[in-house]
Amino acid sequence: MSNMGLSKYIDRIQKELSIYYQGGAINWVDENQGNAWSNAIDRFDRALLSTDKAEIKREASLYFNNCMGFIKEYKLHLSSKEIKESGSIDAFLLQIKNRDS
Repeated sequence: MSNMGLSKYIDRIQKELSIYYQGGAINWVDENQGNAWSNAIDRFDRALLSTDKAEIKREASLYFNNCMGFIKEYKLHLSSKEIKESGSIDAFLLQIKNRDS
């Protein structure tokens, strides 16, 4: 994979994450999971210094999967919080939908 191909690959990951990202997720994950999001970013940043393109691609994939998991956990947290605050059946159904997606 050329540097240009790698750059496009990383851009694609960032664009896809931005589609699903919910404001506040990074802070919530870091506060509740021992800086897990920041640690994932740091690990990926270190991998980008490598000359091994396969390693960079593996780390990019790991970064993407971790971040998608963090986003899902954060959305579940928000749904749970909404249910507790509102007691709404709609909020409960939303939590189930988010859990399964």
